[in-house]
Amino acid sequence: MASPQTPTPGIHSLARRPLGRAGFEVRPFGLGSASLGSDRATDDEAIATVRRALDLGIDFIDTSAGYGMGESERRIGLALTPEERRRVRLQTKAGTGTRPKAYDGDAIRRSVEALSLIHI
Repeated sequence: MASPQTPTPGIHSLARRPLGRAGFEVRPFGLGSASLGSDRATDDEAIATVRRALDLGIDFIDTSAGYGMGESERRIGLALTPEERRRVRLQTKAGTGTRPKAYDGDAIRRSVEALSLIHI
């Protein structure tokens, strides 16, 4: 295991790029979390996956309330510390495939709670 002074080999040295128009910047690789919501994954496995991605320099995580009926969001919420929630950019969404739906207040509240956030 790398010491705190020596970053784990990964994408730490890659330049960040703009993400959308909100002024956020992320590295060119992120963690897609659809499989984290699978019933074939345990909480411990999902948390370990997120932890390893962060160790490798990932600073963007894509999730959805539809991944595992909210399990992906819940497990990401378990994995991230409060400091990491401020540092990592999270993307969540509603709907599936070509059938997006509007995010109503209840859906937003559930995503915020599952991800252990204050706001999105």
